Amino acid sequence: MKDNQFPYEILKDPRIFKSENCLPAHSDNVVYASAWELSRESSLRRSLNGAWKFSWSENVASAPKDFFRTDADLSAFAEIQVPGHMQMQGYGVPQYANYEYPWDGREDILPGEIPEKFNPVGSYVRNFAVPETWGGQPVFLRFEGVESGFAFWVDGKFAGYSEDTFTPSEFEITDFLEDGVREHRLAVQVFTWTASSWMEDQDFLRRLSHGDGGAG
Repeated sequence: MKDNQFPYEILKDPRIFKSENCLPAHSDNVVYASAWELSRESSLRRSLNGAWKFSWSENVASAPKDFFRTDADLSAFAEIQVPGHMQMQGYGVPQYANYEYPWDGREDILPGEIPEKFNPVGSYVRNFAVPETWGGQPVFLRFEGVESGFAFWVDGKFAGYSEDTFTPSEFEITDFLEDGVREHRLAVQVFTWTASSWMEDQDFLRRLSHGDGGAG
């Protein structure tokens, strides 16, 4: 992949679902290093919840393309809490949609297409460290649910893509972690509507950003 750029054309490809390095679904049992940990937190897991650097864009074309690089300038990025909806943190408002698609009235598109003019993108960045006690064990990254699709990079390298809004997506990132680096960089780009949005649309309260501002 040239310069680790994400191939944005796959956003509207219905054949792409969990095929970009995403692991098969499996039991979500928590693993502990010892019986002593059973009543505590597992030392084999690390949460990435908290404050992330964040940039909001109105569509894919205007979204930052090099923000994932380890030397990227993030001084213009705001901060946002994860987990959380960007729309509940000042980047749009929730929307209730019944039988219509969430982009109806904004853009006239057909199946096989996705909104181009207004399709908000959230770009997230945070650093993390791998505990020394893990000692060369494989490292996995788990997203509990992202609407409706996302791509991510580890230490500047494109590492995966997934859709399927309401179920977890898990990836092995061991080979993407730079050797000798104490603090690694995780960059994630979230796309509001993808090819899967045609199938996932249903009667529920959803997130919808309006073009009312935000970092970018």
